[in-house]
Amino acid sequence: MNEKPKRGQTLDQNSSTIAIILIAVGVIFLLGNIGLFAGIGRLWPLIPVGIGIWMLYGKNAPSVTVKHEQFTVPLDEATSAEVKLHFPVGETTVQSATDPARLLDADLTYVGDIHFVNDGTTQKYVSLSQSGGSVVQWLNPANWFHSDKLEWKLRLSPEIPLALEIHGGVGESRLDLSHLNLTALSVNGGVGEMNITLPAQGNYETHLQIGVGELNITVPPGAAVQAAIKGGVGECNLRLPADAAVRLRARTGIGDINLPKHFQRLSNSDDSLGISKSGIWETSNFGSAANPIIIDYEGGVGELNVR
Repeated sequence: MNEKPKRGQTLDQNSSTIAIILIAVGVIFLLGNIGLFAGIGRLWPLIPVGIGIWMLYGKNAPSVTVKHEQFTVPLDEATSAEVKLHFPVGETTVQSATDPARLLDADLTYVGDIHFVNDGTTQKYVSLSQSGGSVVQWLNPANWFHSDKLEWKLRLSPEIPLALEIHGGVGESRLDLSHLNLTALSVNGGVGEMNITLPAQGNYETHLQIGVGELNITVPPGAAVQAAIKGGVGECNLRLPADAAVRLRARTGIGDINLPKHFQRLSNSDDSLGISKSGIWETSNFGSAANPIIIDYEGGVGELNVR
């Protein structure tokens, strides 16, 4: 004889089903916010998403303690460095260091635990990350309202060449890399808005992965950039100098490509269904430029806007 499910088990199953429905509805309306569906509000979809996540995870998550700590890495004898940053839940800013004797200054207000690595002498390796369990803890809505703002403030040395690897978190990120001496830049976006200003000097390869949200990239005047950008779910806005010499190769999934009028199309694929768009564009001064900008964009869900 089959045993009937207990009432508590049925309620848990129903809660999980409702939670999944709420998350799905929220995602659909968030897609509307990036232009796939018109006439949908900008912020209210976060409400069902938040309720659904809380029903699945947050109600059983323990309350968390907000912590504040500072980390520093002296420059000492370092001639180059590899720096890996895993952004947290909250707001993150990255700027140039003001103290020439410091490779890294970090002022952190956070939840969970921090993993910090500082290794090497002339070739430094520095890693700063937040424990994955802190994200699950933060999902409890009771932990969303603290008097202390969750925030990372990071400063990196412009004095030596840096290979910089960044993994996005949950929240807004502002990366002013304009004065850094980069040899390589790799960014894997998280959830939220990320704003990046690239270095004005140097010859380096850039790999950018959009997560879920908006990615804004600013290229300063005089910069020679070779960047590969891979789309996720969200909008990518690329801001270029007015007289920039640019070659853009783009392929989109669900979305559009919006370019200034002075971009000349060299080739394109035949897409009769209108689902994806692709092509190669150049500015008229690209062939003779000393510092060209080369962009390879592979889109996901969302628009590419070049300004």
